[in-house]
Amino acid sequence: MPEASNLQAVSSCPVQNDSTGQATVSLDGIDWLYRGQGSHYVSLHAAKTIAGDIVKSSRKRLVIRSSDGIFVKEIYYEGMRSIMKTLAGGNACKEGNINLELARRQINVPEVLGFGVVKRFGMVRRDLLLTEMVQGALSLQEFIPSMQGRTIYSVKQGFIEAFAQFIKTLHAKGVQHTDLHVGNILIREQNGARFYLLDVDRVLLKEAALSEKAATRNLALLLCTFWSLSSSLERLRFLKCYSEVEHLRSASGRVEKIKQEALRISHRAWNKKAKRSLRTNSRFIKSRYGAFSIYRVRSPEIETAVNLLLPNPDDVLHAGEVLKNGRTVKAAKVRINGRTYFLKRYNCKGNFYRVRNAFRRSRAVRTWFATWSFTVRNVPVPLALACLEERHLGLLERSYILYEFVKGERLCDIWPLLDEPKRRSLLSKAALTIGNMHLFGGFHGDLKWPNILVSEIRGRFHITLSDLDGSRIFTRLKEQKARKDMMRFLIDLRKWDNGKEVENLFGDTWCKWSGVYRRL
Repeated sequence: MPEASNLQAVSSCPVQNDSTGQATVSLDGIDWLYRGQGSHYVSLHAAKTIAGDIVKSSRKRLVIRSSDGIFVKEIYYEGMRSIMKTLAGGNACKEGNINLELARRQINVPEVLGFGVVKRFGMVRRDLLLTEMVQGALSLQEFIPSMQGRTIYSVKQGFIEAFAQFIKTLHAKGVQHTDLHVGNILIREQNGARFYLLDVDRVLLKEAALSEKAATRNLALLLCTFWSLSSSLERLRFLKCYSEVEHLRSASGRVEKIKQEALRISHRAWNKKAKRSLRTNSRFIKSRYGAFSIYRVRSPEIETAVNLLLPNPDDVLHAGEVLKNGRTVKAAKVRINGRTYFLKRYNCKGNFYRVRNAFRRSRAVRTWFATWSFTVRNVPVPLALACLEERHLGLLERSYILYEFVKGERLCDIWPLLDEPKRRSLLSKAALTIGNMHLFGGFHGDLKWPNILVSEIRGRFHITLSDLDGSRIFTRLKEQKARKDMMRFLIDLRKWDNGKEVENLFGDTWCKWSGVYRRL
């Protein structure tokens, strides 16, 4: 969160933050471009300040929610940005005007209470938008996971149909949200599902319905955030309802276009997020300590853990419970500052190894990046917390990676203990997980059963794919690579259960979720 002094330097009116996540926005000096009607609005605009909980905070933007359900979005401008927004209009006021136009087009949006600007020497310094909270509503990002636990098929079907109709209505009325994702849509369950559009400053308004090309791209953008929140069957039902066809085969060409466009957009966003793990930013820190280059998540707990690992991580590694000790790697379950982690060391294998890796990343850094590439794609893998690479005169020595310790049983250990129905359920879950990984371009490289961890929570199996040393991410995974992954998995499946029916169940489920490959 920005310090109060930073906010005040940008704003002509003081904004106060405190350690409890509260902020106060001044309403002094605002030139109101729009005000709502009624006594409630009059009293609101007569107020000097609004205080509330911080929802978002950055150097340029502050969003708070007051105790009486009012959202305040305040945006700050300085330098050239201030000049441009004086000519073109501020973002908060733009969003307010779009909100009003959407309401006129009978699109559900939060009610606008007012918006205005604060100027200094004729230049826009900040602008504000006040909207009313939609009572009893959840974002789709919160709502969809809670819906997955419901057993009533008709509830899910009704939601899919209502949501498809909402998106179709947007497109029919010329509304193109260029940042359409599950966090920007609210749902309120009151006499049926009712959807609301948020963050509409990126909405483009057309006089006529969207063209098929524009609608397809918008659907692809929406699909990007539904990969991990919905099954392929649910996505197909959504597209069927949107297209208003009896059989999806009638719209199969368009469905494939939407999917490929969604994957293209998703890969671009995923790659950008994963590359953040290699530099300093709001989530990660890259630093040095002696001969070590350090990559870690931005967290006081992990900062403490890394400080305790240095200057010699081997002291912690040798004191832990050794799980693997080979020629190339050594791994152990370790305790650092009262918490359990998984620490892995990649050994230096001599002078040829040093020279060969002089101009490329260490195995630890490659695995660190691959792990975060999987994580941003919502593929279940252990959370990578820190990576340390040691070099002397540019020559690679030891390297380490620190993971969150995952509690679970290896698939090969838990399989003999399960009855037939649970085996089928677990196998379907594994096929779903691996299918999604392949759909998103992920290649594991060593998909044997000891590398698949299983936990059972409230009667439902959860899969974690571990040992990502040979993992890679491709824009589009070739069938040959997928086949290599699958054949390694099937070797162990045939060892523990050589029934053809079980193998077919796994192959069919994998095909459905990967979406692009034939059953092996």
